[in-house]
Amino acid sequence: MRHCSGAVRGFGRVGDGNVAIEKDSDDPYLDFRHSMLQMILEMQIYSKDDLRQLLDCFLQLNSPYYHGVIIKAFTEIWN
Repeated sequence: MRHCSGAVRGFGRVGDGNVAIEKDSDDPYLDFRHSMLQMILEMQIYSKDDLRQLLDCFLQLNSPYYHGVIIKAFTEIWN
């Protein structure tokens, strides 16, 4: 998995051929969870290190305002 780069902010995905996109959301938790699951499946992210890197990407690419929601969604997926 690649490191996150750029100053793109918002909900979305990042990685090989994927881009982070900004969008409005009625339910940020579900949107982050869906986006994470989609990335995990598409990029076959299964190792602890790669999952941690995915979390770091979401945290880097999104406002600190959403960090609690992102961590909650990630924790549910991890478990």
